[in-house]
Amino acid sequence: MKPGVFLVFSLIFCFIACKTQQKSTEEEGLNKISIANCPEDGTCSFEVLNQKSLVIKTDATGAQYPQVTKGKHKVLKFEYKRNQDPQIADDEYTEVVYAQIEPGQKKLDLNDDQLKQAKLLFGRLCFCKGQAGYFPVREGHFKVSSNKDESITYSFNIELTDVPHVLTEVSVTHSHKK
Repeated sequence: MKPGVFLVFSLIFCFIACKTQQKSTEEEGLNKISIANCPEDGTCSFEVLNQKSLVIKTDATGAQYPQVTKGKHKVLKFEYKRNQDPQIADDEYTEVVYAQIEPGQKKLDLNDDQLKQAKLLFGRLCFCKGQAGYFPVREGHFKVSSNKDESITYSFNIELTDVPHVLTEVSVTHSHKK
């Protein structure tokens, strides 16, 4: 290949790569997420799924699982992934909490039996014989509140007797700038 042609392709590639990177940086600036109480031995993430519904299904064995479908609600998904040890096979461990709220919901305060209104569902995903799967949250507290800066805070404090769990209390502040 001629050196001039190689130089032109290199410049085009650099221009495209740099442009893509700038776009993702701008997108991150629109959506700020702050997570409090994430366990130190892993990473946490949070997603707001707009115009969705949380459907809790049951399989042939009686186990429950979530299905996020097109709908009129807002589904919140909080996920904790424990850091893996590459020396250990099947070391993956994830906990996830789902909730469904109304699209414009800026204030909500639910306790214990009221948690079923938000379809609060906890998932323990691991190679944990007999202790993995999805479980409805029946005890705890789930709160949605709006802040002066127009951000929204989603917080939960949950107790499960079905399975051991790492996540107990988490608070997420989400600001969405237009």
